[in-house]
Amino acid sequence: MEKQTDINLTNNEVKDILGTPPKWILRWGNLLLLLIMIIMITGSLFIRHPEMIAGTIEITPVKKEIEVVVPLNVTIDTVLIKDGAHVAQGDSLLKYRIADKVYTVIAPQTGIVSVEQLLSKGQVIDQDSTVISIDPLGQTYAVKGIFPAAAGNKISPGQLLDINMNDYPKEDFGSLAATAITKPIPDSSGNTLINIKLNNNTITNCGKTLPIRTLARGTCYTMISNKRLIIWLLSK
Repeated sequence: MEKQTDINLTNNEVKDILGTPPKWILRWGNLLLLLIMIIMITGSLFIRHPEMIAGTIEITPVKKEIEVVVPLNVTIDTVLIKDGAHVAQGDSLLKYRIADKVYTVIAPQTGIVSVEQLLSKGQVIDQDSTVISIDPLGQTYAVKGIFPAAAGNKISPGQLLDINMNDYPKEDFGSLAATAITKPIPDSSGNTLINIKLNNNTITNCGKTLPIRTLARGTCYTMISNKRLIIWLLSK
């Protein structure tokens, strides 16, 4: 009995220390909780949850790049162009010497020049090699999207897509805008193939032109739904 009395005394002491919480704290606490719930439910009616689907992308130039090759053991006499320059068919690109004779290399087509190796006066080219490449002006591209099978009924012609290229990080170069131009077609690997066009050729949303000269790969994204948040949550 004495032990029970000690426990009761201890409980009373605890109650005296803690006291009884004021009723207004409980009332306002419940009201605040109810208000938070109302805000969350109301917000979910207006906030939308975009659902994305991703695939890989392959971009291939349609017009073949022209390579300018000089013979073995020639000496560079004069370099007449710079990397990235626009040239017209028939423009002089460079001059080289063989046995004291000077030869001029002429641009075989109109396009943008890419200097493939360091060229300077007096330099000897000791092997047959490409010294200059010309990317045809007005280059167009064949673009193929490879998506999972689930994309088969979620992507349609005219749908907008964003492309991030592997060799040109989005953070530095931006993304390419594109549009699906065919219906998804299943392939033998269980994927879905889609033909795509670039909206602004290889100019990104940051205004930079990507020098895609050979097959290039990247990642393609498109939004397949934009449901209200509450509907998305209820569907899960």
